Amino acid sequence: MPPQNSSANRIVVAISLLIGVLSVASFQACHGMKDHNERTVNRKSVKKPLIQGRTATKADFDSGTAIYYIPYGRSAPYSLGHDLPIRAEIVKPGVGDWSIGHQVSIVQAEVTDGQHVTLGVIDGDEQAVCSLADVKLLE
Repeated sequence: MPPQNSSANRIVVAISLLIGVLSVASFQACHGMKDHNERTVNRKSVKKPLIQGRTATKADFDSGTAIYYIPYGRSAPYSLGHDLPIRAEIVKPGVGDWSIGHQVSIVQAEVTDGQHVTLGVIDGDEQAVCSLADVKLLE
């Protein structure tokens, strides 16, 4: 097992915990992924992340082509009706450091446990994870 203090491991653990929360209650708003100090984790990537028509793997996440990955085969690709990236507008507070009305690009979409849609969104170098209910599609 890799060292437990690596930021990648903390993000994976946070996403795993998020999946557990999603399976227990309706996901009302994304509050961003938090590390152990309760800071929003917006990874900076040298690559532009984009996962099209499939779920992200750990290798995708580690290489920066995915904003998140959900382990244990608990997710499936989710189609938004258009090829990614898709422009969207934030409609709920708590998505990254952005305010309501901020426009982002959706670069990853997966459905977890057959019911909760999780999105990876970017604007420039900033990245966040949120639910479909947190954004309004603009395309």
